[in-house]
Amino acid sequence: MTKFLPQLISHQSKHQAWRQHCLPLLASLSRHSANAAREVRHNAISQLQRALLGPHIMFADPDHTQVEEIFNRVIFPLLDDLLKPEIFNRDPQGMPETRLRASALLCKTFMHLDIREGPAQADFRILWIQILDLLDRLMNIDKGDQLFEAVPESLKNVVLVMNAVGILVPPSPEGDERDERQRTLWTATHERMERFLPGFLADVIPSA
Repeated sequence: MTKFLPQLISHQSKHQAWRQHCLPLLASLSRHSANAAREVRHNAISQLQRALLGPHIMFADPDHTQVEEIFNRVIFPLLDDLLKPEIFNRDPQGMPETRLRASALLCKTFMHLDIREGPAQADFRILWIQILDLLDRLMNIDKGDQLFEAVPESLKNVVLVMNAVGILVPPSPEGDERDERQRTLWTATHERMERFLPGFLADVIPSA
């Protein structure tokens, strides 16, 4: 897919290519990633990961609409489907692995596409809280499932990256030098995480 896509879209504007080829293709892979057939499902999610984390799909877009559409029309619908009992019951033995792979893809895509642009986006906090909502649901859908342990580990990696690039910054006892965006994001993140991982944020990023 990634081999032939650049040739297919080479004579179109970036906006046309995104609308006519890239986004529909990603949405199709997302739907097939919840397919009842395990082989189809796993092949689709593998291709989706290659597309989202590779260099071919995304184009520069100053208003970040492509990133928003990737989450709202590709990633979030996939996770919502995988959390539905009727979808899970299509393959009860194989769906836990698919959920695990999808949750990892959610975190990797967020780090790959959004964190590096985060401070410039007005709706970054909204998207981040939506991701925490999904991770909460995934983690608690079955406490005996691998996700119960895997989600905190993935979330830890995301939080550490957000802290390293100066997006998620804890308060300092020596004086708060954070800007308003940093203070707001920290407060919202702490409040949301405390609902399903009490003490997690303070353990991962202690106040200086």
